[in-house]
Amino acid sequence: LAPPGGAKPSPQGSSGGEKTETSDRPDVQDQAAYSLPIIAGALTAASALCLGGATIASLLPFQISLIPITTLLTLAFATARPQLSARLAPAGAALGTFCMQLFFGTTGAAGRIGPVIERAPSLFFFSAVQIAVHFLFITGTGFLFSIPLRSLLLASNANVGGPSTAAGMATAKRWNDLKVQALLVGIAGYACGTFLALPLFPLLCSICSCQIRP
Repeated sequence: LAPPGGAKPSPQGSSGGEKTETSDRPDVQDQAAYSLPIIAGALTAASALCLGGATIASLLPFQISLIPITTLLTLAFATARPQLSARLAPAGAALGTFCMQLFFGTTGAAGRIGPVIERAPSLFFFSAVQIAVHFLFITGTGFLFSIPLRSLLLASNANVGGPSTAAGMATAKRWNDLKVQALLVGIAGYACGTFLALPLFPLLCSICSCQIRP
């Protein structure tokens, strides 16, 4: 029997539609992004960049940490090969998060709770000063330049948590038009913060009359 209204059934049937939906499913794309070749490629690229940074740092006539050199090499690689970097980014982020959590776990396991409790008040005061300065700067800048509140919140998140948490916040709040901006602000902080922090430490120690051990 013909359906009401004279509409004809689709000649492809239900199997054709299911095939199209299956090929466009997000979970299938996620599995491809975390496949074994992609994970191996991300690990190989990260190892090569770290090795290159350590080699260049050892060959320079002056003493410098390998961290800024590796950061510079990573930025150059992402700029020169954006498509390859985009393919390796999801697996690389997962591997980086795992290694970071492993580092935090081993550092905490090697520590002692007594010195932490003893120094907790000073650490709390230091963190409170950081958050207060950050809050005053964000709110003052937003009031001075009439920046929307959601842009200020994402900028604050990118400054404290990085690009991944800022993009997650934009997705959770459905601010899809600000996801790219949140990622760029967080990545810019990673790119500039390392180079600014290295000379800042001896400067602060010289101001506070601290003794820097080699």
